[in-house]
Amino acid sequence: MKFRRFSYSSTSSPIRFLLSRALLIILVLASLVMILLSARDRAVTVSMREILTEISQPILRVMSLPVSLLGNLAGSINSLSRLRAEHDELLNEVKRLEQWQEVARRLDVENQALRKLLNFVPEPGTSSVTARVIADSGGIFVRNILVAAGSSDGVAKGEIAMSGEGLVGRVSDITPHSARILLLTDLNSHVPVINEATRERAILAGDNSPVPHLLYLPHDSQVKKGDRIVTSGHGGAFPPGLPIGKVSEVGSHGVLVELIVDWAQLDYVRLIDYGLNDLLPAPTSPIPPRGTHK
Repeated sequence: MKFRRFSYSSTSSPIRFLLSRALLIILVLASLVMILLSARDRAVTVSMREILTEISQPILRVMSLPVSLLGNLAGSINSLSRLRAEHDELLNEVKRLEQWQEVARRLDVENQALRKLLNFVPEPGTSSVTARVIADSGGIFVRNILVAAGSSDGVAKGEIAMSGEGLVGRVSDITPHSARILLLTDLNSHVPVINEATRERAILAGDNSPVPHLLYLPHDSQVKKGDRIVTSGHGGAFPPGLPIGKVSEVGSHGVLVELIVDWAQLDYVRLIDYGLNDLLPAPTSPIPPRGTHK
């Protein structure tokens, strides 16, 4: 709703003009009457002047009341118009502040994600590229992500993908401007690992469930819940000592490993060249996931 500025002068001027003309006529008539009376009796003239003064005061007060009310109304409307303009200006300012707040929140999230990457320091002599996660290609038979860095940025197939917490996977496919990361939970992922507590070697195998499992443990394995699992470096596909997760279950479903990386919070990854490129194993045929861990 838009208020048109109300001008007090444009509204009250005609009324004030009519009132002044009427008042002038009244005063002229009163003057004539007083002149005629004063010619006959001065005392009567004085009395008439007093009477007219007493009578004219309430009349003038009543006649001036509409003008006063209109003036107050005009002032209120002008104040309301100014308040409306200030209200619109404040709304626009709030919208601008909300936009800046959204930008600040996004930058804060990015800052936290990048700070997490600083927790992992690659070994000397390695090179790395930090890339943003732009897509999650999770499905029934695939677990991988797409990042916004490719061969034009110096990324090569087989490089190790790390977050600030631990191992994410490896670069399986690459284009000039993007790269696909094969995650540890993917069915085609098989990583040589070691139990830090017992020094037992195994293979961390993904099966497209959120929790991969350990294969080829010794028959007399002493693995227990809570043991920390890291890469062993055997086979030359991964360097040793990269953190993966901890044992979450030892039972009928095998030995399950809870990964250290939170995929829901994965916004950036660091692609590190350890000089182990092009050592990815060939993909295997999909097999159904384990019982309850789909």
